Order: sequence, then structure tokens, then C-alpha cells
Amino acid sequence: MDARTQQSRGKFSVALGICVLLWLVSLFAVHPLGNFPLNDDWSFGQAVKVLLENHDFRPGGWTAMPLITNVLWGGLFCLPSGFSFIALRISTLVAALLGMLGIYWLLKRSRAPEWFAVTASLLLGFNPVFYPLSCSFMTDVPFTTLTIFAALFLLKNLENGADRDLIIGTIFVLLATLSRQLALAVPLAFAIVSFFKYGCNRSKLWRAILPAVIGIIALMLFQHWMASTGRLSSMYNKKSGELARALANPLHTLPEFAHNLYVCLLYLGLFLSPLSFCVLAAVWSAQKKKAQLIFASSLWVLLLAGFCYRSRGMFMPLSTHVLQESGIGPITLRDVAILQLNLPPELPPTFWKIVTLISVLGAVALLTIIGIILCDALPKLRSRTLSGNHTVALFSLACVAIYLAPLLATTFFDRYLIVAIPFLAAAMAGVCPLPKPTAKILAPAGAVLAGAMLYAVCGTHDYLGWNTARWTATNELMANERVKPGEIDGGFEFNATYFFNPDFDPLSSKKSWWWVQSDTYMISFGPVPDYEVIKEYPYTRWLLPGRGIIVASKKSDTPSAP
Repeated sequence: MDARTQQSRGKFSVALGICVLLWLVSLFAVHPLGNFPLNDDWSFGQAVKVLLENHDFRPGGWTAMPLITNVLWGGLFCLPSGFSFIALRISTLVAALLGMLGIYWLLKRSRAPEWFAVTASLLLGFNPVFYPLSCSFMTDVPFTTLTIFAALFLLKNLENGADRDLIIGTIFVLLATLSRQLALAVPLAFAIVSFFKYGCNRSKLWRAILPAVIGIIALMLFQHWMASTGRLSSMYNKKSGELARALANPLHTLPEFAHNLYVCLLYLGLFLSPLSFCVLAAVWSAQKKKAQLIFASSLWVLLLAGFCYRSRGMFMPLSTHVLQESGIGPITLRDVAILQLNLPPELPPTFWKIVTLISVLGAVALLTIIGIILCDALPKLRSRTLSGNHTVALFSLACVAIYLAPLLATTFFDRYLIVAIPFLAAAMAGVCPLPKPTAKILAPAGAVLAGAMLYAVCGTHDYLGWNTARWTATNELMANERVKPGEIDGGFEFNATYFFNPDFDPLSSKKSWWWVQSDTYMISFGPVPDYEVIKEYPYTRWLLPGRGIIVASKKSDTPSAP
């Protein structure tokens, strides 16, 4: 081992170690523990509990993906001390850490310099969608990690042809597909790029399609087993049904697809802006005329799209789920979500205008880089003279395109986009030699990254804070007041945990749609008409510094006049 290799490995361990240490320190500050569900993970957690107690895999009716990989992973962490959402949350945090390491290794495989790979690792770990999901048992983070490692080994096979890498990559494809169906985007992209790189060479062709074939067969066998044994959840085919309806009605789907694509570009532009600004500066100096043309065209297209869609909102956040005007996480209590009362304080409009500006500039930079990649690679694609950098870039872009296409045609959430981050970063790494950015570029890129990290940490702290207060309130009602769960409207996660029923008709009463049996007691962010406050549960806010409260109330005997 020469001195240069030793020096490189030293930098590798120090840089990545600092990155991981910073992430771990932030988690100690946020304190992401608590034995309660968040968002949809009550359903996934129930599947783990059934597996541990009954040694049977039966996902709940709220599940629309295979899930078996996630359940086995979560169950592994529950083995030492039994089922708990604390153990499940730790399992996701470990998966998130592996994802940060995985994107680093993926980018080093993509010939990215050290600073670029470390920045990408920080950018993923502290992404304002990835970070809070890491503190739950949602499926997004483990799925993203599995796709990263599947892509890493398949990419190694594209470069060296080693069967060992093909086998390991196929195993990760299998695990990822049994987490979520759209993991098939990775082996399909591998097959396409392999075909264009090697042509119809028989020895290469079967290797090219092997991961996709195994993934598809495994998914079909899994679905057949689930359906024939009565284990398939009532919502399993929801997404495929949405996609089938979308394809059957293209006149309605195409405008919606275009809008979702516009929103997707703004989010990805924001998430990747610290990297794309640096890469664009390098590309701009190397291919100035081409970069200027693509940049100007992309800017005009985005501005025109923004003008056309202005009725749907001008400023970020434009999608739903994790990023909210008030911070992070869906707010799932009746007073805010349904009655529009006690609305939490929102970040100032100026903040979201700045975020939108960064999103637009980041999206234009991203489109410019992708345009240059395609302009350089497509001629070589036709002649099958792809270089290593072009192979990486085209494989990564194909993964993103195949993954996003069905999502953009159906119901779209911001959390779906975190899977695209490592692949777009890998594509950018393969554009050209990336020198260390100058101070003029590093300053704004670093400021955006630091802002995203601060937003993610503070917003996640606040989201966990009010949820902790909510579950403290419900637990005290049941323990101290002898209240039965069926008498409480405790919000989506609480009532779903106790009373989920796919046949429940939310229109049959004036109660909340989330399976409320009786709303004699209610948990809310403040006083609600016709309810008397029993107790307040304070929590602290970091994103908008201050004190918030969760209120436990009981329905009044004398309702107020209409």
C-alpha cells in the first residue's frame, strides 16, 4: 500500500467519522425515543408485533407494499427486550446510518472526490424529509438504504463484470423489492444500461436481466402467497389501481403528471442544491455555451410552469406530508386537521420565499447538469463507447426516471423523493472532474446545507415534542381517569392503533374520519368548542422558539349554541 492510498484512507475515515459523529450528536439533542407510533408506522409496527407474538406475517389493512423486509428488520431489534416502538425506531436509525455510509461508498464508486461524497452523506442524513423519517418506523428510510446498496453492487458489476458483485446486488434487489415494489427500478435500469453498453452479447445479456427477473418472480410469488393465504391487506393494490386508472385516462393524467413533475423538480432542486451549485460551477467553466443554453431554457420552462400552476400555490412547500408551513410532520389532531382551529404558528412568508428561490435555482442547476450529461452521453450510447463516468450517470438517471414515473402519475408525497437523492448525486459526480469549489460557490452551498440541517433537527424535535405530549395525555386519561380508548379522539395514530377498520364509514357520523368510536374525550392543540379542558401538557418548540401545549378535554354536558 503506497503513501497516497494510506493518506486517502485516512481522509476517508476522518471525514466520514466527523459526518457520522455530527449526526449522532444531533440525535442526542432531538432524543428520538418514545414508545408510541408516528404517522403510518402504527400499521407497520403491528405487523412486527404479530410476527413476534404469533410467529406469523400478517400486515395490517393500511399496508400497500410487501413490507416483509421491514418487518424482519424491525423484529430483529425487538428480540432482546420484546416489541416496542423504541426498538423499531432504533432499527430505522441504524438503517439511516447505513444509508449515509452507502451514499458515500456509491459516490466514491462514481469517482466523486472526497468533499463531494462527504457532503452528499451529510445532505442525505440531514435532509428535512429523510431525517424525521429516520426517527420513525416508516418504510422510506430502510427502502432508500436498500436501493443504495443494490445500485452500488450492480454499478460495480457494470464496471468490472464480477459475478460476485452481481449476486450481492441481486440479493439487495430482492430485499428492496420485498420492502417496496418500486425497487424494481434499479434492476430495470441496470438491464437497460447493460444492453446499451454490451449489445446482444449472450453471456452479458442473461447477467443484465438476472436481477430484474429474480426481483419480479420473487414479487409475484410473494403476492400469490399472500393472496392465497388471506394475508394480502385491503390496501395492497391501491397504488397499482391508481396507476391503472391513470393510464386509462391520459387526458386527465398528463396535466397532473406535468404538475407533479414541476413540484418534484422544485423539491429535488432544493434537496440537492448544495451539490448542484458546486457541480454547475465546474460544468459552466468547462462547457460554458452549452451550459448557458440549457440553463436559460430550463429557467424559462420552470418560470412558465410556475405561472401556469400559480393557482395551486406559488411558494414552497407545494406537496404534502413531511414538510409543512409550520415545520415538519403531518399534524393529525382534530382541531387542526379537520376543524382548522388552534393552528400552529407558521414560519414567516419570507422564509418560504427564500426556500422557493433556492428550489428554483437548484432545479435549474439540476436540469442543466442532466442536460449536459445526456448531450455528452447519448452519442456514445448509440456507438456503445460509454466511458465509466457516462455509465454511472446514465444508470443513475435511469433509476430515477423509472422510479418516479409511476409516482408522478398517481398520488404524490414529498417523502417519495428521498430515494432519488443518492442517484442524482451519483449522476452529478460522473459529469466531469470536480475540483474543490471556490469560496464564492462554497459559501452559498454551505449556507443552504447548514440551513437544511438546522431546519431538520429543530423541526424533528418539535414534531416529536408534541407527539410525546399527545401520547402522555392519552396514557394519563386511560390510567388515571379510567377512560377507555373507545371514548377518546386522540388523533390519527391513536385511533388507528386501537380501532383501524377498513370497512369504517367516516361519513356515518360527525366524528373524525380516523376510526373514532366516541369522542367524549379529545386531544388537541388548544381549547375546542363544546369541550372543557382537563389538563394541559406543555412542550417546547425550537424551530419557532417558544412553548406549545397539548390539551386533554372532555365534552361539555351543555353544548354551546350554534
